[in-house]
Amino acid sequence: MFCILVIPRLSNTQSIMVLVLLNSSGRSRTNYKYHSALVWKSRIQIWPNFLLQKSGEKGDPADVGDQGMIGKIGPIGTKGEKGCKGLSGPAGGKGKAGSVCDCGRYRKFVGQLEVNVARLKTSLKFVKNVIAGIRETDEKYYYIVKEERSYRDALTHCRIRGGTLAMPRDEASNSLIADYISKSGLFRVFIGVNDVEKEGQFMYTDNTPLQNYSSWKESEPNDASGHEDCVEMLSSGAWNDVECHLTIYFVCEFMKKKKTDLQRA
Repeated sequence: MFCILVIPRLSNTQSIMVLVLLNSSGRSRTNYKYHSALVWKSRIQIWPNFLLQKSGEKGDPADVGDQGMIGKIGPIGTKGEKGCKGLSGPAGGKGKAGSVCDCGRYRKFVGQLEVNVARLKTSLKFVKNVIAGIRETDEKYYYIVKEERSYRDALTHCRIRGGTLAMPRDEASNSLIADYISKSGLFRVFIGVNDVEKEGQFMYTDNTPLQNYSSWKESEPNDASGHEDCVEMLSSGAWNDVECHLTIYFVCEFMKKKKTDLQRA
């Protein structure tokens, strides 16, 4: 049994699609299937192409198909985080013995180089301090070194730099050094006078004796401790004998070059 949906007649040269309701089994309406019918010159033909069909029960899964072709390689991903540090590897083998070194002369050279560098640093410091302020006469420069040294070390310090401890031989030079001490905010400094060689016989550091000038403080020199063999100058200009191991500031003197020496140079 089947039913045809009536469609108005068209011209013989036109064709239209109609729906035909077909009950092929005659059992229930749920089994109705739809077919297409082509009207062509008043003739009806039916094709079982099942344009619309009610779904039946789910069938069994099919077999797995063959693997498809490999696709294109995707873009490179971002750099990952750094991993944990791995375990330390085994210790390496013992290396070859080194060549014998004649290091004695090199050690001596390095040692002397270190001494020279130390002296250079001290000299540079000395020059910086000198630039900060000096005093001078027609023949000499005076410079107070603000480093606490014993008398012997102070004398060595001045001699290394081409001078000696200051040796005031007259009132003018003594007053100049005293004023220098006072304006530097100091109270006392070593000067180049001592009686180390013979007690009571004071000499300049160039081994010349005191002659027509001295500026001893009242009741000085008195050798109070029995070991006062070196001399300090106070800011007042007065001299006082003290122990040589005492560490205080000191004043150096440097001779100016004469014009004849400059012309020769």
